[in-house]
Amino acid sequence: MPRFEFLHNGRERVAIPAVPRLAITLVALERSSLSRAELAAHLWPEVPERQRARRLRTLLWRINRLLPDTPVLKVSEGHVILVEQSEDIDLHAAWDLAQALVRQAISKQEVLNSPPERWAPLKSIVLDGESDEQSFSVQQEWNHLRLLALDSLSQMLLAGERILLAIEMAESAIKVDPLSESPYRTITSAFIHRSDNATAWRVYQDYSKFVEAELGLMPSFEYQDIVSRMKA
Repeated sequence: MPRFEFLHNGRERVAIPAVPRLAITLVALERSSLSRAELAAHLWPEVPERQRARRLRTLLWRINRLLPDTPVLKVSEGHVILVEQSEDIDLHAAWDLAQALVRQAISKQEVLNSPPERWAPLKSIVLDGESDEQSFSVQQEWNHLRLLALDSLSQMLLAGERILLAIEMAESAIKVDPLSESPYRTITSAFIHRSDNATAWRVYQDYSKFVEAELGLMPSFEYQDIVSRMKA
């Protein structure tokens, strides 16, 4: 999931050149289909429409010659779609998992009963090494969504006394956005739960110094209250 990877027959990795790779990525991320005009506009925004259409015809021909026995994209009623089913796209599964956590569509009991490996996709970046505008937009959206999902997940794990895993997921959220306070609160609360007040206080102090240096702010009253109750 971190990088674009095309697997032939689900096993053999196939190297895809940059422009065909972007076209396949754009269609794959759309889940259903993308009109020929939309795809061409994404690929060559500065090129006149008629020239874009000619380029797209050539590109689709090139893509479907990468694997002569296995077409990758097909055109149907003016729309470009993947030949393979979208279940083969791991980003879709990760996206659905993150959204389910954010919507609280996964029960606390299911979270507690799930193996840690289930949450591994939430710790992963996407489309690493891709520098086009569309990939950057997907990266930004994914990071925002997985930050919320990791935060929600860590809180449910903490409430279910899965302390170490809660800390791990909160630390993963911090890697996404080091300025987000909520994961630090979860980690502080987790160490308090373990009666490790010294580490809890250090986590709070580290965040307090960091957010003051970066933003000129103090931790929220909610975070301060957690620490004050620990010291009492």
